[in-house]
Amino acid sequence: MSAIDRQCRVRVPIAAVWALYASIDGLRALTPSVFGLQIETIQSPVGTSPDDLPAGSEITLSFRPFLVGPRIRVATTITERQHTDTTAWFVDSMDSGLFERWEHYHLCYGDGESTIVRDRIAYRLSDRVAWLDPFVRAMIGVGLRYRHWRTRRECTP
Repeated sequence: MSAIDRQCRVRVPIAAVWALYASIDGLRALTPSVFGLQIETIQSPVGTSPDDLPAGSEITLSFRPFLVGPRIRVATTITERQHTDTTAWFVDSMDSGLFERWEHYHLCYGDGESTIVRDRIAYRLSDRVAWLDPFVRAMIGVGLRYRHWRTRRECTP
């Protein structure tokens, strides 16, 4: 199992960062356009809003990196979600896609008037595409650096 961790500090309170991270609009805003993201479907538990991505939400999306080749379809589930005044996080787990296993931990920690944002992605590629690991690691790294840059841009007044 491989893992990639990245973190940054955003100079706004946790509520502003969480509002961005924990929504479908945030997913769109925080994904680099070169990934060619399309949200196909969102199913949320009865009585909840799919826009808020509550635990139990199932999301089908697709990517077309660099807008080349066929679209890669992915199904994920928000498996965990917690929010307090000082800590907020959720985990999405891939149900189907290129990865044998994928868990993305989206973590926010309040630190006074700032927020520490940490993303941790743990994954395992299937044997048939394991040779792509160096490329996958690079793409995940680019995606997380972009995500943190964009978080600062979106949240900082």
